[in-house]
Amino acid sequence: MSEPKAIIVASLPVTRRVIDLAVIIPTLNEEAFIGRLLDSIIRQTVAPAELIIVDAYSKDKTIQEIKKRQAKLSSLRYFRIQRSTISRQRNFGVKKTTSPHLLFLDADMELKDKETLEKYLKEILVKKPDVAAAKNLPDSGFWKDLVYFEAEDLLFKFAKYVWPVITARNLYVRRKMFDRVKGFDEELLVGEDQELVQRA
Repeated sequence: MSEPKAIIVASLPVTRRVIDLAVIIPTLNEEAFIGRLLDSIIRQTVAPAELIIVDAYSKDKTIQEIKKRQAKLSSLRYFRIQRSTISRQRNFGVKKTTSPHLLFLDADMELKDKETLEKYLKEILVKKPDVAAAKNLPDSGFWKDLVYFEAEDLLFKFAKYVWPVITARNLYVRRKMFDRVKGFDEELLVGEDQELVQRA
C-alpha cells in the first residue's frame, strides 16, 4: 500500500521548556473537543517536543480548530490520511516522530492540571515503564461519572497483575516497546489499545 498524502503545517517557536515527549492524537470530526485539548496543552508548564495530529478527513471544522492554535504550539503538525482504523492513524503518527517516549491521547481529553505533562514524563523517567497510563477523571461532576471512572481506575490497577488493561484515552508507550510489538493492529476496529498492551 502506498504512503498516504500528508499535509505538514509549520508553526512558530515556543518559549516554554520542551520535554522529550511525542504526543499523538487521532481525530475524526472532533470539532467540539480538539480545541479544548489543544488549549490545555498550550497551558502546560512544558511543551512536548512533538505534537502530531492525524486526521481522517474530518467533515466538520476540526482542522479549523487546529489551525487556530498553531501559533501557540510550535511543535504542532497535522496530517490527513484516508479513513481506515484509529490504529492506522496512531501508527502513522508514530512514524512522524522520533522521541523515545510516546503519549497517545484521545481528542476528547483535557489536561486539567497545567503540570500534567511535566509530572507524566517525570514519573516515566523515574519508574521506566514500557507501558503506562495516568488516572482519568470525568469532565462532569455527576456522581455516576465519578463512580464509573473511579471503578475503572481501580480495575486497571488490580488487573495489571493478571491481565493488564489500559485504554488509549491516555496511553504511554516507550518507543522501543512500540517498535518491538510492531505498533497497533491496524485490522482491529475496537479494542486495539488493550490488544497492544497485552502484546507488550
